[in-house]
Amino acid sequence: MVMRSIIKLVVAGAILCTLQSCFGGFKITADTVEQMKTEKAIISLKEGPKKKNKAELQASYDDSNRIISDVMDKYWTTSTISDEKYGNDARRALKSKCNCHLLSVGTYEAVSYKLKDSNIPHDINVELYSAAARVTMSSGKTIAFPVPFTPDSIFLNQTSITASVRSLQEMINQIDSGIISSHRKIYNNKKRDISYLRNKTLIIPEFLYDEKFGIEKIRAKYKNSVEICSDEEYADIIQKGIPGYIVPLVSTDVISKSYAQHFSLWDSESWYCCAAILHKGMKNSNIREFDRNNFNKKVKLGRREWKFIAKKLNRNL
Repeated sequence: MVMRSIIKLVVAGAILCTLQSCFGGFKITADTVEQMKTEKAIISLKEGPKKKNKAELQASYDDSNRIISDVMDKYWTTSTISDEKYGNDARRALKSKCNCHLLSVGTYEAVSYKLKDSNIPHDINVELYSAAARVTMSSGKTIAFPVPFTPDSIFLNQTSITASVRSLQEMINQIDSGIISSHRKIYNNKKRDISYLRNKTLIIPEFLYDEKFGIEKIRAKYKNSVEICSDEEYADIIQKGIPGYIVPLVSTDVISKSYAQHFSLWDSESWYCCAAILHKGMKNSNIREFDRNNFNKKVKLGRREWKFIAKKLNRNL
């Protein structure tokens, strides 16, 4: 019994450390949200690197910038959006004490550290990257939601940007309303409304569906209405907010010096967060998995994933 208690304490400590590494040494609480409401928001647009072919590279960012701008204008409600600026100009505005915060969607360096190895004469600089919708405040506080996987050939697309921005906004709404006490508590589902899951149909798009596990076994684990849909239908439901469905998002993010998978369930119309789960299985970060073109196999929800999801849902909801 003593040994079991010690193991539990060690595991709890490890989880706390990973959450602190993921979210930083601060909390985004209702007080922080109140501060956001009094500030102006600036959309930080993606800026191409300064190279000879900068114009060509910048053109490649124009589509995602347009989507980010449109989605933020449509779904961001915490504060008034006052301006749009490219990356460096946006950061300068934030440092100028303009009573503002930045809104962005893109790749960022999540963790940087030196790896020591007795077999190597010098330390190795390790940089881990992720992609997320983020709010950055002048104090340095950030709140982010990782960009989810979609079947699209471009990682930052209409569906993934819409989902991540709406998820970020809903996370802030749930802090503001007291459903969760801070952004570190996103995985605490106790105060969330389970009736959404009982009364609406969970859709599983083809790119997340593991045929080896099968729909009947998913229904046995989930115990509510489930349907398989096409990838095109999945994207349409997210982009248009078509009512009547529960939408699953799968994304991975840098946690401490490694990675973990996020699984979350959202009402397709209101984008209410019904449940959020941190998967114990370690995988790569979302942007790196996409770049390596091997995310399709790893994001499929099979026996192991549904067993874990069902356990967490039954325990917390």
